Amino acid sequence: MTISPQSIAEDALRLIGEYSIHDEGADQDAIDQALHWLDLSVAQLSGSHHIFWLIPANLDIPLQAAKATYDLTTDVSPDTVPASNLQFPIDCWVRDSAGNRNPVEIITRRRYEELDRHDTAGRPDFIQIHRTAPPFTATIYPVPNADQGPYTIELLVQTYAPEFLSAPSDTSLFLVGKSWARWAAYQTAVDIGAGPVRTIPKSERDEFRGVAAIAESQLLAFENRQHRPVQYRRVQYVDLG
Repeated sequence: MTISPQSIAEDALRLIGEYSIHDEGADQDAIDQALHWLDLSVAQLSGSHHIFWLIPANLDIPLQAAKATYDLTTDVSPDTVPASNLQFPIDCWVRDSAGNRNPVEIITRRRYEELDRHDTAGRPDFIQIHRTAPPFTATIYPVPNADQGPYTIELLVQTYAPEFLSAPSDTSLFLVGKSWARWAAYQTAVDIGAGPVRTIPKSERDEFRGVAAIAESQLLAFENRQHRPVQYRRVQYVDLG
């Protein structure tokens, strides 16, 4: 389940006393300020953590014989994630026609340049992602030839957070799970309550900051760990009666 940025902004305004449930609607300038600060908070969060609601399904790059470099704009399937929206790669695999998958190490440009003979043939072991400026590309090593494969690269990436201010009513752009809504509202209240919308007492801002910090810490601790089923231990029953 997702939640819209408009509702986050309204919740933050309510927290600082700027908008009441009895009002017909929040002031649009105040909403815009709240969305702006929500943009900044989520951008900082996504730049420092793996955030699951910014990680789409794996992207596929079908490999061609003797081709080392692929355009992340035109050679990726599905094309639902623009190459300019890829914030950073997380993991990578190579898949053969039978569905067998093997890990591919994501390396830096310097590490790639240090590899011998970039035209070496074989199943890819390494991939270098260029995302600092267009064209955004992925380069593999070794490079399959016509007698090998077919292979497909599976790339797991994190995208940039959407710009909520530019499309506040488009909930499809706001892929924040509902579990993050409380953090988003309280963090936004901290920021807009420091002057952008109104100035609330520091004690209130500190209280909101504490709620947001606890929520963020708990959510990151839970979401960024391996989830395993609960293991129940069988014990012997002893009647003490």
